[in-house]
Amino acid sequence: MIPEGKVAVISHDAGGAEILSSWIRRNTPDFITVLDGPAKKIFRDKLDDLFEASLSNAVKHSDWVLTGSAWKSYLEYDAIAFSRKKGKRVITFLDHWGNFRERFTRNDVSQFPHEIWVGDKYALEIARKNLPEVAVINQVDNPYFQDIK
Repeated sequence: MIPEGKVAVISHDAGGAEILSSWIRRNTPDFITVLDGPAKKIFRDKLDDLFEASLSNAVKHSDWVLTGSAWKSYLEYDAIAFSRKKGKRVITFLDHWGNFRERFTRNDVSQFPHEIWVGDKYALEIARKNLPEVAVINQVDNPYFQDIK
């Protein structure tokens, strides 16, 4: 279920950016973005009227947070930690089947979202097995796959 209100969408890596930008196009939420790396070009190519902000401003001016995930970048990791500290609900959309645990851990410290979305039954099984700390893990339609069909 999609939370109500304005969403801060936070993305760095290309895979997550493709999914999250497609999710925005299909759901047309009131949103604000925090983008870095390859995500900047992907979002700018797919969406008009982007409003980009700093992480602190995006979280402050949103009701909930939706992130991609990255194995090496700290953007989403920091966003999860900061958003939770500020009392915002955080959902992460995992874009593929690898390194699930590593995406939420830096220097042996883990930061997990409140909820995880995955796009298929295989990812659902892997996430449930490898991320027991996350109470809510849901399979949802992958909006990027819908776009490329």
